[in-house]
Amino acid sequence: MAGIARPFIPWIGSKEKLIPYIWQVFPSNPKLYLEPFGGGGALLLGIQPKISRMDIYNDFNCDLVNLFLCARECTIQLVQELKFLPLHSRAEFDLLKEFMKHKELLQQRIADERNAVMECFTGEEREELLQILRERSRLFDVQRAAAYYKVCRGSFSGTTSSFGVKPNNLTNFLYLFDDASKRLQDVIIENKDCLDIIRERDGPDSLIYCDPPYFTSEYVYDCGFTWEDHLRLYHALAGMKGKFLLSYND
Repeated sequence: MAGIARPFIPWIGSKEKLIPYIWQVFPSNPKLYLEPFGGGGALLLGIQPKISRMDIYNDFNCDLVNLFLCARECTIQLVQELKFLPLHSRAEFDLLKEFMKHKELLQQRIADERNAVMECFTGEEREELLQILRERSRLFDVQRAAAYYKVCRGSFSGTTSSFGVKPNNLTNFLYLFDDASKRLQDVIIENKDCLDIIRERDGPDSLIYCDPPYFTSEYVYDCGFTWEDHLRLYHALAGMKGKFLLSYND
């Protein structure tokens, strides 16, 4: 079974090389396919879409979800942004991480400006200024997606936590966005707690593929998955109406 798109980011724990083996045990015709721990999305990107099946990508990491949304909706802008700032040094890596930390503050400033416009202007002037603010907010999401992508590419093993100290020519990977964007067009992209979305989407015709942080390896991810979360996942899967496949350590 040939895949139609490859993951466009490196992701620790990626199942890209195991896809042929995992697909062998997938049921043939689920009506809903969900990945609550979406990560790099290797399996979802590789599966041929079907009109009769709803596909859902979910991850608790809002930066990762924003990157997937921008890869789908703003592919050209994202690729252009990535071409402007190649990542070659630890200083650039640290600068991008610092940029991402201040996202919430900058977005709040845009929201404050919008409220001021609503109070002080009416009619065409108000709409013109609101449109400018909408463009600024959208552009910032693309810039943030590009920053996160570069941090993923520039980090050790895609962990985003430490500089990888390696050549990193982003132009070698940009071609991956085109196929990924096409594959994601009919995919629902969510940013929810994994257990919440499992309970929301579970049904007799559902297939849920779970690839959570492995036990004792949670520290390599930014999600803060705990022992209690492993227990919550166990109880959620034990009570499912549909089918699930779980990738896990012993």
